[in-house]
Amino acid sequence: MSVIAVLNAGSSSIKFAAYNATDEALLFRGQIEGIGLEAQLKLRDAGGTVLDDRSWANGTIDHAGATREIVGA
Repeated sequence: MSVIAVLNAGSSSIKFAAYNATDEALLFRGQIEGIGLEAQLKLRDAGGTVLDDRSWANGTIDHAGATREIVGA
């Protein structure tokens, strides 16, 4: 399956989504908010069910680390 990945990086968050490239159906979406502070990841499937919910201690993850987490998710 070919996948289209979308990332939107802000000053303290990264929002992301993955779509099936054939029919453009949403596969999953999520965000890491509070980067540089107490960051929290929420990953949901197309129906809104939470697939992953985790957090990092104050200041332990930066944008590069958050991107690594997203790619590995």
